[in-house]
Amino acid sequence: MAAAGTKEAAEAQEASEGLSLAQYAAVRAALAEGFPLADVLAVEGLRPRAFARADLAWKQRLAAEPELLATYEQELAHAEDWLDRQVEPLAEDAAAWAGFLAAFGSHPAPFELLQENGMGMNDVARLRRRWARRAEEDAKVGELIAELRAKPGKLGPLRVGSRVLKPSRVAAARGPVVDATAGEPTAPVPSSEPGLGLAEYAALCAEIEALPTQRARVLRRHGLADEEARATLDRRWQAALARDAALAKDFERLEAHHARRLEMLLARARDVADVERSTVPLAASSAPSAPPSREAMAGPGAPLVTPEALQGTGPLLDVPRCAAVPFVPAPGELATVRAEPKPPRTAESLTGTAPLPDIPQRAALPFPQTSASATVKPPPPVVAETGPLLDIPRGPALPFAAGASGPPPPSTPTAQPQRPRAPWEIAETSPVQAPPQRPAIPFAATTPATPAGAPASSKPVPRAPAELGETSLSLEIPRELLRQTARGKAAVTGATSQSYRVSSSPSPSSNVDSGGPAPVAGPIEAVLSLPQYAALCAELALSPDAAEAIFQRYGLDSSERRSAVDAAWKERLSKQSAEYAQWQEMYRHYHAHFAKRGTPG
Repeated sequence: MAAAGTKEAAEAQEASEGLSLAQYAAVRAALAEGFPLADVLAVEGLRPRAFARADLAWKQRLAAEPELLATYEQELAHAEDWLDRQVEPLAEDAAAWAGFLAAFGSHPAPFELLQENGMGMNDVARLRRRWARRAEEDAKVGELIAELRAKPGKLGPLRVGSRVLKPSRVAAARGPVVDATAGEPTAPVPSSEPGLGLAEYAALCAEIEALPTQRARVLRRHGLADEEARATLDRRWQAALARDAALAKDFERLEAHHARRLEMLLARARDVADVERSTVPLAASSAPSAPPSREAMAGPGAPLVTPEALQGTGPLLDVPRCAAVPFVPAPGELATVRAEPKPPRTAESLTGTAPLPDIPQRAALPFPQTSASATVKPPPPVVAETGPLLDIPRGPALPFAAGASGPPPPSTPTAQPQRPRAPWEIAETSPVQAPPQRPAIPFAATTPATPAGAPASSKPVPRAPAELGETSLSLEIPRELLRQTARGKAAVTGATSQSYRVSSSPSPSSNVDSGGPAPVAGPIEAVLSLPQYAALCAELALSPDAAEAIFQRYGLDSSERRSAVDAAWKERLSKQSAEYAQWQEMYRHYHAHFAKRGTPG
């Protein structure tokens, strides 16, 4: 059975495109040492095409057969040991070997450590196998290495021998291989240093042919020291190409490829050089011609003195003188253009920059007005056209229409007394248009109901002028407040009468003495607040026909009470400019609200 297994293993190692597993492992071991493939194949007596086919076949078999892979690893180890070289003192000194293993294992880049000492992983593998065999043969060696690895020493300098390419045992046993196509014996070719592959040798030949004046530079680029090394390389490759016609054809194709590549590179370099040379005359022509020297202008004996105008000047800017796209000479000097200053704007050009507000020509309430013959002070010229933009509605606002008691008798035309004007600070803030000089009292009092037994007043009740019937200051009041006011009229008036008593029927004597309505007893807000007063004015302006119902809803039953409330608010607003502005804003709000939704029923 053992003989049968050995026979099967031997048959498995044979024939993969005529290359045995042992020789295939020998080629791989030589390539791992760093020898060129052409040199290895020449030493082993193998043809490149045959090895390429065998390489593919062996890779497929090793991937598919695990048992064969184990055999290949053994053959590879034998081939590596065949190419052994001296690494002193690691090969003989156990302490040095233990120190090397410790340094190799703790180094952050172990491969750099190998490269610094001129070693490779194949050298480490050979040393491991050597010391493992020694430990198997002598147990004391194994114990010694274990003790030394427990306390390793420092790694000292290493002396590594040179690599030597030699035919494997299989190649020496087979002898020379006969090439059936050429009919000539193929003898092993000795290794030459340095060695180049077929592709690199073809590139070398193409570069020397294309760049004959740069031979030394080309040789250095490919690792050749001088012409002698290049001649040695040529002799080796020419002999190999003469023996293998297929290899010669591959060399010709590679050389032609590199020749075409170099030709394109050289053509591109010539184009760049032509462009650079073409830009030189353009740059020279664009540069300004040098002015004549002062010595030529003043004569050879004249002293060279720097002009006073140039003694304080700085250096000129370094303006680029290269060609401008699309390759035309750039101008020699920079053209300067003096920008003309824009004429300043006059004051007249600013007179129409603000829109003028459209303010109705009505009496400004609640300010008392002077007599009709009095002249109105014109506004300052700087404010003549800069009034605020106010959208004041045009509906009738004041006076309150007369109630159901009947229209009052017309007042006798008498000269109106001179009334005090508003303060100067408030007078200047009124609209810029001249308001009409009319009486400003808005509330027209109806004929009071005379109680039984009371003497009738002989003085007629004054009536508001008809010119005030179309004035309006638009404000808005919420519906909830109006409904609450309408529903709780009795409660409001009752609470008011308890805290602040309003004189609804003034005594005749007081009317006669004052010539107007009786004043309100207590704060006016307790009778009619500022929002209610603004809402009342807005409702009367929108619904003058329902004035009596509106007065009743606000708790103003009698004409005396209405006149007293109106007079109190007018007097207060004439003194409080901030509160007057608040009233105007409320009036506009409520007026717009009622105009859109209607007054409450």
